[in-house]
Amino acid sequence: MGLRKGACWQGAMGQVAVNLNGRCFRFNCGEGEEARLKELAVYVKARVEDLTREFGNVGEERLLLMAALYIADELWDARADARTEGTNVQTKTEQEKLPHKVAPAGNSNEPGAVSGNA
Repeated sequence: MGLRKGACWQGAMGQVAVNLNGRCFRFNCGEGEEARLKELAVYVKARVEDLTREFGNVGEERLLLMAALYIADELWDARADARTEGTNVQTKTEQEKLPHKVAPAGNSNEPGAVSGNA
């Protein structure tokens, strides 16, 4: 089962559609990894929306870079906290990471297709 042409659809195994900033991005992922990828996309989308509310229209590229830096800052803080607690734990164990690389499956400009979700 493939993605329907002209629609942002997330029904096929190993494929996820992410609606971010009014655009639909399709990704291929390993079978069974869809839920994790959707969860990550919801988190990123929330950060982008927070930044949009705070800074307004600063341009899509700048907005996405700001979100990436914000999330990287959270990661660095979490690593520092883990080291401070003496756990010396990596941010994710190898089992928790997406075992397969996530690959873009093309994109389209279909606003609102997966509103409220990743």
